[in-house]
Amino acid sequence: MNSDEKTDVKYHTLPNLDLSQIIVDHSVITGMFDRQITQVSTSFSDNQLERYTTSRTESNTQLQQFLSKAKSTVNHMVQQFQMKQAADADRRTDVTKTGVLDTTSMINYRWSEDIFLKNESHTDGKNHGIVMFLDWSGSMSNILKDTVEQLLILTEFCNKANIPFEVYAFSSNRYYPALEKYTDRWTEEYRDAAKEIKEVKQYTKVNEDTDVTPHQFQLYNFLSSRMTTKEYKVALQNFWSLSSSVSGYGGRGYYPNCLSLGCTPLNEAIIASFDIIPEFQRQNGIQIVNTVFLTDGDGHGMGIGDRWGYDKKQTYVRDHKTRKTYTVNNDARNAETDVLLEMLKDKTGCNTIGIRLDATKTIKNYRYANGVDETMLSDLAKQWKKYNFITLPSAYDKYFVVQGSLKVEFDALDNLEEDASMSKIKNAFLKGNTSKKSSRVIANQLVEIIAA
Repeated sequence: MNSDEKTDVKYHTLPNLDLSQIIVDHSVITGMFDRQITQVSTSFSDNQLERYTTSRTESNTQLQQFLSKAKSTVNHMVQQFQMKQAADADRRTDVTKTGVLDTTSMINYRWSEDIFLKNESHTDGKNHGIVMFLDWSGSMSNILKDTVEQLLILTEFCNKANIPFEVYAFSSNRYYPALEKYTDRWTEEYRDAAKEIKEVKQYTKVNEDTDVTPHQFQLYNFLSSRMTTKEYKVALQNFWSLSSSVSGYGGRGYYPNCLSLGCTPLNEAIIASFDIIPEFQRQNGIQIVNTVFLTDGDGHGMGIGDRWGYDKKQTYVRDHKTRKTYTVNNDARNAETDVLLEMLKDKTGCNTIGIRLDATKTIKNYRYANGVDETMLSDLAKQWKKYNFITLPSAYDKYFVVQGSLKVEFDALDNLEEDASMSKIKNAFLKGNTSKKSSRVIANQLVEIIAA
């Protein structure tokens, strides 16, 4: 009350979310595509049906080619992961003498005191899981396909290494089953049906003592380790085709209307993860969850904090469950996200990993951001040029800025001419080997964290 700098103090309490209204399970998404195929086959003209069938066939072929080329990369990652696990197990091994004579070694008693049986004890290691939240917004369109490739390398690795995982896409586009029967959202029939649906925010139970209101959003559970082999194969095909279509790389695609790109409800996704992470831990019986947020920008504000500093208010967020009060740093650009990440770590004990995808060629935009000064910027620019990613201080436990338009490279010799000289082959191999390492940035960095 005596502060000359702050004119007011404001307290917020976060709303409770109804996850049953927010999460669209992978089985529901598969049903959307199945209905879409039925609608296309019954309502489209022969030419439209042929284009659709050709597009899906080409998409499935491209996916299979990608997965075939990715096998060696995934196998290498699993091998590295197993080596790190073995090294960790060795560090946790304690060898002690039992005091019982070893009848085989006791004949060496004259020159060695090592004549007793030994006992090895192994401290149990901690098992890990991964929950990934993918930004499904319009600004991701030019890098979405590349990001999905990086993500699929990681899910393939998780499957092979038996690591539980979930992949959610957060989007502002809501799923309304009543509208899924329409193949084209630009028709009058679709608009008339949409008008009849009143926006009732059943997915939130806003507390009486808060003015924090989430924007409408949905979490689409595209991939999961809960899937059977058949379910995973079908989901992969749908996810691959969808990412190509919504980003414009597959021409005009036909996909459920609610799965088009929307806005960036990042902060809402973090609040939803307060309940998602503990349930994921319980279902899979794991100790440590690595929670990954892949996005190309900041989330929408929900009214927490004073981002631009106009009102000079000191804001706090109260958590009635943990009885903690969190101070919002209004001087920080991402004050709202920062305080939500702090709450997430306290409530769940998970590791938080932020991966910001940036399609720019330089990192000049990060001058003075996240504590970066001119001296640091020079070193970071070299790292960006060489490795295609940098790490920055953040509220995340690990925060990476990654070259967003970075394609996953597999074979360095694919584009060489048949009569290429030995020097060209050598240079292509050396350059390609470096490209392969840097192009799977996201997967490599997460493997390092998981194996730690």
